[in-house]
Amino acid sequence: MIKAMEKPVVAYNIRGVRDLVEDGVNGFLVQFGDNDALAEKMIYLMEHPEIAKEMGKRGRKK
Repeated sequence: MIKAMEKPVVAYNIRGVRDLVEDGVNGFLVQFGDNDALAEKMIYLMEHPEIAKEMGKRGRKK
């Protein structure tokens, strides 16, 4: 069974997003406009699938 939306979020730290994403808990927030940091966090999650899976589960619960 596929669990929709059970994915971690990598996004800019802006109003609205901060209400849903807890940095390091259910995803990562990076400074607005910092594309390198955005890419680094995405790569990190791809290289650490167990962490990504756990963050996704926490995000779904939220």
